[in-house]
Amino acid sequence: MRVYQLLLCSTIILLLGVLTLIGTKVGGFWFDMECFKIWSAHIHTDGLSCTYTHWNNYMPVYQYIMKLYGVMMGTEARILEYVRLLKGFTLAFEFLGLWFVWKWIDKRTDFLLLLCVNMLNIAYSYNSVIWGQVDGIHTMMVFAAMYYACERKIMLSAVWYLLAMNMKLQAIVFLPPLALIYLYHVLDTKKWQLIPYVVLMVSIGQALILWPFLRIENGFALFWKQVTSATSIYPQVSLKAMNFWNLVVCGDTEQIPDKKIFISGLSYRMTGLLLFFASSFAALWPLLKMVWNKLAGKAITMLAKEKIWLVCALIAILFYF
Repeated sequence: MRVYQLLLCSTIILLLGVLTLIGTKVGGFWFDMECFKIWSAHIHTDGLSCTYTHWNNYMPVYQYIMKLYGVMMGTEARILEYVRLLKGFTLAFEFLGLWFVWKWIDKRTDFLLLLCVNMLNIAYSYNSVIWGQVDGIHTMMVFAAMYYACERKIMLSAVWYLLAMNMKLQAIVFLPPLALIYLYHVLDTKKWQLIPYVVLMVSIGQALILWPFLRIENGFALFWKQVTSATSIYPQVSLKAMNFWNLVVCGDTEQIPDKKIFISGLSYRMTGLLLFFASSFAALWPLLKMVWNKLAGKAITMLAKEKIWLVCALIAILFYF
């Protein structure tokens, strides 16, 4: 057994070295990497409080990560030169996500083996190591929130979900399944006081996360303007995403503004939202039925975790399409 574990550890160290080499040699998506470079340098020189005084449409959690990166680099020159090392933070969160997967599958597989297999799978790390994106961070946080929700640790789940929302607003699409699971637990345990406790804790947590950005004049207004304007940067029907619109629209979806009327007075954007809400309702049906039966006083148990995985996976796919 010891030889097996030593072999796995050696393989993981080797693979980590390969991923590090690839990550530092491959530039990633140039626009995002340039943004991370400029933002990190700005935060290092002017401080977190001044983050949103310049154009920066990322949520607070990644600002903290860039601040930590700046502290580790020490100088602006090194920040600009070694910006690709930021990929390592995302990769670390992806590995942490695998740890939660390992816990959620009841530790039936050796964690080192799980880690090794996924490090060998280029599809797992391509988005972060090659493309330089940060989606793995909020994905891991949402996964942790869902894990603790199913474990009835609502407070801990809410903390992870708060962090996910403060990493990327896209995490909001997972609020309905989480809220339904929370509601089920409240109905099951009759601990109604849990609701105000969670609301209070989330409010305090949000205030603490935003505090450094609020210390300057008009700090909240600057933050709110930058974040809420993020969806207007690319106001096209579909930007390099082969989704639903590429199947039903004749022409280049990148050239069609999303506010243009599509059908029956509805714009492309509104039609997309309505389709997402309707299809999400169908995906959420098992959870909705579970809560409805609980409200009706029936002896109903929590959905199997595999079904909860499928519900959340469907929502993510539906959001993309």
